[in-house]
Amino acid sequence: MKCNTLILHLLKELLSECMRKIIEDKNSYVSNPAYFTRKKRKLPLATLMKLVLCMTNRSTNNEILTFFNGEKAQDVPSASALEQQRMKLSSDAFRDLFFLFNKDCDSYCNVTMKGYHLFACDGSDLDISLDAADEETYIQEKEKGYNAIHLNALYDLMNNRYVDLLIQGKRKSEERQSFNEMVSRSRFGRKVIYICDRGYEGWNQFVHVMKMGQSFVIRVKDPDSNGALASLSDRLPKEPTFDTVITTTLTKRHTKETLGNPDIYTILSPYTNFDFLDDPEACKVTIRIVRFEVSKGVYEVAITNLPQNVFSTADIRTIYMMRWGEENSFRDLKHTIGLIYFHSEKRDLILQEVYSAMTVYNFFAIAHTEAARYRTLQYEGSDRKNKWVYRINFTTTVKICRDYLLPDIGAEPVSSEDSIIGMARYVTPIINGRSFPRKLRPQRFVAFGNRAA
Repeated sequence: MKCNTLILHLLKELLSECMRKIIEDKNSYVSNPAYFTRKKRKLPLATLMKLVLCMTNRSTNNEILTFFNGEKAQDVPSASALEQQRMKLSSDAFRDLFFLFNKDCDSYCNVTMKGYHLFACDGSDLDISLDAADEETYIQEKEKGYNAIHLNALYDLMNNRYVDLLIQGKRKSEERQSFNEMVSRSRFGRKVIYICDRGYEGWNQFVHVMKMGQSFVIRVKDPDSNGALASLSDRLPKEPTFDTVITTTLTKRHTKETLGNPDIYTILSPYTNFDFLDDPEACKVTIRIVRFEVSKGVYEVAITNLPQNVFSTADIRTIYMMRWGEENSFRDLKHTIGLIYFHSEKRDLILQEVYSAMTVYNFFAIAHTEAARYRTLQYEGSDRKNKWVYRINFTTTVKICRDYLLPDIGAEPVSSEDSIIGMARYVTPIINGRSFPRKLRPQRFVAFGNRAA
């Protein structure tokens, strides 16, 4: 195992190169080609994009003052000027920046499990400012309503980065459709395993992944419920745990042949979305159904198409349990990166901040991984014994990386190597075996006036 202490320098260069490509093609992202052409401007396009990337949980004025640290307050642009400049630029610029930077980082994100990428898919709501007239985002809840957008994301569990995302209005969000779309545009070849929770249960999702030649592990309802396995319950073992393979043909036809041969056919509801009824080859599916024990007396069922001779029942359980890593990443994205603190009411500017937060999250996560490697190498072969196993504190990593990203104004910038060494100093213990009840409470939009100084 090697550690690249120059990673921050390399990532910053990659990000700058991706921004340069966006700026060279700026006419694709602005409504008027005359925008961003004046030479003397406080917020040229490159500076504007960097400022949005560096936004946190502060008020807009404080974000500007922090970014232009070292300059006189009267010489920095106002919050109004920033808003006007951002309105000239489409959120597509930040979306394309996310994908460009992500692709260029592939060489630093090559950890796999038995040669497979592990991509968890899930969604999370982001509350935005109240607008009852917005039909896509407004949700009526008792007497009060709220607005939210829904973030659908694919998260690389082995390399701790986001590889794809789709953003929808909360009111019209469709997670399964988003999953199918992200699967269909995957650039990672056949060695991919998608890990999903029960919200993605469905034959349409299974076949979409199979058509791409990829794999999945999706948690489903028990066979005695009304889920995808309800029609297959008679063909499954009766033991508490099992690992079995079943072949079935999917159809919506109710004929003597299909009704009389439940061992051959699975009849789908006429209201079920299924995109492959005209493809007889796709309708004939072979799936592996695994029921395993999560904790004493608690069982889960997962459907997969992974081969039994490569991935054991224990492997399937391990893969599914890793899915929680994406939930942790959403927490870091919202609260550590500051994605719940938007700086505008306008939809396109909100999207700019979502794409920016996802981009810098990947930047920080790759640096965090290198800092962890550095710490491991430092203590390799050491006789030092600790009570706990430690991990690098991600919050401190974000602070150090943000300082590295900010413009070199004022104090002498810290080197990439010193930044990695600094990250490795700040650790938190990993305490296994703890579990707490999940508190579901609404997280409403944080008002513009309630921000840190």
